[in-house]
Amino acid sequence: MDFGSLSWTSPAVILGNIFLALPLVLIGLLSRNTIRARSQANSQSVKSEQKTPDVMTDTKSEVFRKAVALRHLNLPSELIPSILDHAECYYRVFKTQTREVAGYYNMNNSGSVIVTASLPKDIAPTSLRRIIFTTVSHDQGFSWDRPNHGTYGGSWTWFGVISGDESVLTDPGFRKEGRKIISNLHASFEYRTHTVVWECDDEEPEIQEVFKDLRQGKSVAITACAAFPAWENSVLLAKIDFDVQPVRKM
Repeated sequence: MDFGSLSWTSPAVILGNIFLALPLVLIGLLSRNTIRARSQANSQSVKSEQKTPDVMTDTKSEVFRKAVALRHLNLPSELIPSILDHAECYYRVFKTQTREVAGYYNMNNSGSVIVTASLPKDIAPTSLRRIIFTTVSHDQGFSWDRPNHGTYGGSWTWFGVISGDESVLTDPGFRKEGRKIISNLHASFEYRTHTVVWECDDEEPEIQEVFKDLRQGKSVAITACAAFPAWENSVLLAKIDFDVQPVRKM
């Protein structure tokens, strides 16, 4: 090897480049802590089912542009994917099944799958970072439990999440309520949009199992649920989206 042909970068330049990248990392950490706090608040208030706000993402080209910019700072190439992760430089995949699923679900067909999604073939399984669940729905609009009207308390219509083989999930007779993620507002005729975001580093085993299934080529699904006579889950729309970070190495 001709060592004379190798370029040399002084420690001062390397340290300077690292300091230039620190603001991006700090911004990403702050953003991530904010989102994690939202997710924890949503998890802790699962009985009241507070809505998790939507999360802004980059485009695919923007993610790669940021990766190239970091590479030009002479940062070690193996650090760049981690920096992008900390800064949450993700892009959203809209290629999942999104459809109007207008229908009514009660105790007789509770646990019906209303929408499924799997990672597109051109997406590397290891790039999956978030799963975003969205529903538009309301309940039957009345109940005798007046103190809970207009709240999420005492609501007996909700949505769940399950994962598995697509052929099983789409079987017309298949029923499974799954992990509860969203409840309807109690006794309201107004359609409301609810969004819940799952992070890939969430420590809950059920959430990790869903991420594992998706990375293995299986599907994830939203189920519509209801319990007790007269309770009815009126669903207008449901969708599942993915956030991915495609830069695995430079």
